[in-house]
Amino acid sequence: PPPNIDFTQPSPTIGLGGSTVVDPPWVAHCTMWDENIADDGQKRMFAAAATSRTAQQDEHLHKVLLQEELHLQVARGECNVTTVPVLLKAGYEQTLTQHDGDDDGNLEERSDHTSLHQTLTPAQAVLPSSISAIAAILIRLTDDEEVNEEGLKVGAIARMVAWSCLVDDPALFLKHFLENLNVRPKQEELVWLLRRLLNTVDLLPQHTSHYLFNQLMGLVMYYVRSPVMGEDDAMAITLSAICQVLPFVEGLYPKDVKPILRKEHCEHAVLLTANVPSTKKVIVHGTDESCIPTQLPVQEDTQFKSILQDCLEFFNISQDQHGQHFLADKKTDQLRNDQWYVRDFYFFKRQVVPQMKLVRMNPTQAYQMYQRQTFTSKLADLGRLRFMTTLLQCSFP
Repeated sequence: PPPNIDFTQPSPTIGLGGSTVVDPPWVAHCTMWDENIADDGQKRMFAAAATSRTAQQDEHLHKVLLQEELHLQVARGECNVTTVPVLLKAGYEQTLTQHDGDDDGNLEERSDHTSLHQTLTPAQAVLPSSISAIAAILIRLTDDEEVNEEGLKVGAIARMVAWSCLVDDPALFLKHFLENLNVRPKQEELVWLLRRLLNTVDLLPQHTSHYLFNQLMGLVMYYVRSPVMGEDDAMAITLSAICQVLPFVEGLYPKDVKPILRKEHCEHAVLLTANVPSTKKVIVHGTDESCIPTQLPVQEDTQFKSILQDCLEFFNISQDQHGQHFLADKKTDQLRNDQWYVRDFYFFKRQVVPQMKLVRMNPTQAYQMYQRQTFTSKLADLGRLRFMTTLLQCSFP
């Protein structure tokens, strides 16, 4: 069954989905002859003087075919067949994706376009669906050093099986991870297993890295659009996994990544170079939810300190209790330090006004929460810095 993933990939996807196999052995070979040369060959019976011209055409055709064969030979040498899903491509059935009314003229053109831009539909599934259920167990066995009576190491066999699954059907093999990545109690363990899997391989297939990278970017978009409690921790560990997949993704350039992230409104969560305007106003609720909230304007240099002071005056908080009241985000319950700028946390979105709340808390407990949030924020900043550094190194080696 298809994976039940709660988040979506960026549109369009980032990077190249997969390389085209040059001169694949599972496709019938055919030679395209030049029609003009064929016509000249048919006219030789009418003009004996055209013999020299026909010989020249034949020699030219021979040179063209020889150059094409040399080009294919070089391309075959550069193609890494071990990272190509041979079973999937060889089991591709044209009739499963062919629409009614297709003529023979554009059949070959549709086949080339399908192989590059669409998911191939095999006549039968390559791997059983139960392989996704044992993915976590298989990854844990990659470090098993036990050797059986025949001299086979458990870890080596587990790595071979995991590599075959990553090459042949990465969507099925990673189904268990992607379906539960947004579940907070399981996320840390799943990301740890995912990074452990990436550490066991020296090379990741191009289509696998493209699929995994875009799914992780979709998870970042999910947290940006639907902030929940523990969002900062989830964002930090997700960025760490993205940076580990990033070097294997082909066709990744800053000029292509930035417009896509800006379109998905998650540029500030991934890129250090993001320049997103601040929100124009915020809504702050009091300690009593039944009270009418206040709406305050926000400038580019507005700090949470000024908003807190206005809220304390609006809700008539006594002077001796000012040190026990703090600002917190309404959705994530994250405290906002007085010295932080509003523009670093709340960005401009049409018809969307950020909401905060005034909470009463012990100053010692608030200080501990500030420390945890600052540590997580630094981890996320390091993830963004590593993402940009790796992206530049891979784009301009």
